[in-house]
Amino acid sequence: MKQIQVPIHQTEMTSALAGYSAPLYVQAYQYMKREITAGRWPNQARLPSVRKLADLLGISTTPVEMAYQQLLAEGFIVSRPRSGYFVHTPDELFPIPAAPPSPSGPKLKRHHHFPFDFHMSKNEYRHFPIAAWRKAYSRCLQEENGAEMLFYGDPQGEEGLRREIAAYARSVRGVQCTPEQVIIGSDPYPLLDIVCRLLRPYGDRVGVENPGYPQYPEAFRQNGFQVIPLAVHEDGIRQDDLRGSGVRLVTVSPSHQFPTGVTMPISRRLALLQWAHENRRVHYRG
Repeated sequence: MKQIQVPIHQTEMTSALAGYSAPLYVQAYQYMKREITAGRWPNQARLPSVRKLADLLGISTTPVEMAYQQLLAEGFIVSRPRSGYFVHTPDELFPIPAAPPSPSGPKLKRHHHFPFDFHMSKNEYRHFPIAAWRKAYSRCLQEENGAEMLFYGDPQGEEGLRREIAAYARSVRGVQCTPEQVIIGSDPYPLLDIVCRLLRPYGDRVGVENPGYPQYPEAFRQNGFQVIPLAVHEDGIRQDDLRGSGVRLVTVSPSHQFPTGVTMPISRRLALLQWAHENRRVHYRG
């Protein structure tokens, strides 16, 4: 049976995205969702790969990956291992009204006020202890070693902070480690990049939660891994899916899964550790 491809036209999609002021991944998500609900993209049609669509639009792969993950979470598309993403049309379509055309003349600024902002990279600044933070920062600058803050420190992270993290991991998480085994980075992405290099000799197939945090699969792809999506159920990924995937590496977020918020029960966590121990495999706990 011939596989149907989603009819994406570069000029049409680029023009549609240009009419929004929202982040790129939101623009792409809204456009694709509208095409699906309007019935213009056939059911079971295959979407372009993340990299192919990013190249088509002239953007990075991250916004495309995030848009796909949101569509996946809402059930508008499905992911098939080693095949890609496919349109999953609901039984009954409810077309989303088209966005109003952009007004001619000077661009108007629209201000939308929402009581909550759940964007994953936003913080609740109203409750940030700015006064206490400023006081602590000023005290650090006034100390004898305050001048050291103006220069590059230990590339592995400040020794005092690494020592406290090792103590915290031991007392709270039960993880036995020394400050020399702790590495501090600016955010999870460069740290995961280091993890990828360390794990490369253990295999080239890695399982990731689906849906999940989009930076994880992208980091693995950039390091030459084949990413295998594993469905997230009400209690996390299933052992049957894990064993059937053939992966030797897997990344999970057991305490608070993104974006579902699922917490993996202790029985599932122990089973995951047992899987890793029996098969000499590796799991990365995000």
